[in-house]
Amino acid sequence: METVTGGDGTDIKIENLDAFDAGVSTGTASFVARYAGALGNSIRVRVAHQSGYSSASEFTTKFDRPPGTSAYVNARGGAMLDEIHILVEDADGKISGTKDKILEKYDAVIPLIDNTDTS
Repeated sequence: METVTGGDGTDIKIENLDAFDAGVSTGTASFVARYAGALGNSIRVRVAHQSGYSSASEFTTKFDRPPGTSAYVNARGGAMLDEIHILVEDADGKISGTKDKILEKYDAVIPLIDNTDTS
């Protein structure tokens, strides 16, 4: 990951949660790190969807099944394959001391705004 930059090429720093909630632009980034600079830039976020999952060994060895369709979508008659898996990694070892170490792992995340967890 790289430092998030604005349209004018300057780095964007999100000072705190209030600044983020106020609508600080994150450019085209899908994820932004909590810590600015080298530490934040050490974080790598990988997302796996159903398509291409079987050939993505970085996911197939970490999760017990591919992302699928949530109970929420299933109950509404959909076959959307709305789940995703997420890995948060220490890309260069600046956080954990071990390059590529998995810091966090999220299984079957459902990124739908109107979804609710019924379990």
